[in-house]
Amino acid sequence: VFAILAGPVNLILLAKTNRRTLLFVTAPLLGLFFSATVFVYGLLHDGISTTSRLASITLLDQRNQIASTSTQLAFYAPLTPRGGLEFSNDTEVTPILGYDYQRLGDGQRVSIAHGESQSLRSGWIVPRQPAHFWLRTHAPRRERVLVEQDDQGRWVATNGLGVTLTEFYFANAQGEIFEAETVPAGEKVVLTASSLRSSTSDASIMGTRRASLPSGYAGIVASAPHNYILPNGYIAITDQPLFAPRGIEGVDDLTAREVVVGLLDTGSVPSEATP
Repeated sequence: VFAILAGPVNLILLAKTNRRTLLFVTAPLLGLFFSATVFVYGLLHDGISTTSRLASITLLDQRNQIASTSTQLAFYAPLTPRGGLEFSNDTEVTPILGYDYQRLGDGQRVSIAHGESQSLRSGWIVPRQPAHFWLRTHAPRRERVLVEQDDQGRWVATNGLGVTLTEFYFANAQGEIFEAETVPAGEKVVLTASSLRSSTSDASIMGTRRASLPSGYAGIVASAPHNYILPNGYIAITDQPLFAPRGIEGVDDLTAREVVVGLLDTGSVPSEATP
């Protein structure tokens, strides 16, 4: 459209008024007008806020107070975020950059502050282009869920994870599953018995020697948690950031789904806890 209006149409109109020399003025003005129109449309359509999506799965060993988290993290930013991305030094960051993902592109820089953080300063998030990362962390964590029986023999769970849980599933030593919906942070709820039982064959994908799980399992486990729960363990699902690194603090539009596979103090605990 711009090429037609700034070229033939513009020239014909100027020729009718015998002002062809104004082409050097009207063409740049039309270019500025169309550029401003596209810019304003982009702001109205996408806004100026960064959008972030994350899905993660965490293997939380409560006995040894170790959490191993695998995360899929994505960003979409109309404007380049100030300060770039920030991750802790114990986070393994793998940008998904296509076939040459192991090579830094033009303008992509990483700085590491010893004992503090690693910063992806520039070139990692391009305006109006999705950016994807695989993340893995393995760090000491004290968050936990306490599951015990009360005087009436009911299973009771106390949420010490610090966020509201949208779903919670617990399997006792016999493989019987008990569940609850919407468990607020710090609250205690009585679990209700489910007709489902834990599946030892499906739960074997967790593996007693696995200290971390691929982030792709988050959606699988969340869709059917009763198929993957371990005896004397639990699965907690939340839509709030918990263990997953966020990269940018204070993102206005953040959608998260975190799945926690909990290993209780007296349950099935990995024999090896290496990242």
